[in-house]
Amino acid sequence: QSPPGVANVFSKQYTSECNKLISQFRLAEKAALGSSMTTETFMQLYQMDCPRARERLLIMGVPEQIKTSDDSGHHVAVTVAETVQH
Repeated sequence: QSPPGVANVFSKQYTSECNKLISQFRLAEKAALGSSMTTETFMQLYQMDCPRARERLLIMGVPEQIKTSDDSGHHVAVTVAETVQH
């Protein structure tokens, strides 16, 4: 069990880091593709099947809210933290 407030701090850090990555994606997207191609076209051309990334980066443009656990009680925040650190 984490001390009170730790999940809130993690959530703020996660959101901040995700916003940085989304911003970096947008800059790289403009630099790499220019006006000649859209990201959606690029994804189709190279048969990239990543609907969640597409939704987050191209449609919503915001980090997904963190759930502290899934239906089975598994701590999702821990999995997310381990994933984004690598």
